[in-house]
Amino acid sequence: MKFVEQYVAQINLVFQVVVMAVLFLSLGLKVRKKFVLHGVTMLVAFLLYIISFSLVMLPSLLNLQEFIVNYPSSRLSIAVVAHAVLGGLTDILALWIIVSWRLRSNIQSCVRKKMIMRVTLMLWLTVLVLGIVTYVYLWVGY
Repeated sequence: MKFVEQYVAQINLVFQVVVMAVLFLSLGLKVRKKFVLHGVTMLVAFLLYIISFSLVMLPSLLNLQEFIVNYPSSRLSIAVVAHAVLGGLTDILALWIIVSWRLRSNIQSCVRKKMIMRVTLMLWLTVLVLGIVTYVYLWVGY
């Protein structure tokens, strides 16, 4: 069973890197002023992430709950809690950006959210790094 869990975690890690690549592809679309495609690819990246979160990350967090409570100062617990808290904040910001955009072709509402979008992207990168750290602690054994 442990092998299956590790395999699923490995697939999810690769999947998250692909989602990040979609985000960077989306930034390229924004630079080329293809704003609707930029918004759509950001939405797709977020939906892919939500599917992965629901199927893999949330169950993994729930499985680690007892460990985190019993060993709150362990490196794994700190990485998991930081990953979860920052991930939750990133999810809220991303969802707010997507909902407030609602597939508009007018970019004026987006221009006002530029700083929040940048912060969200930086948080998303940080969460990805923390996810990699969590993977290493869980499956590589540091």
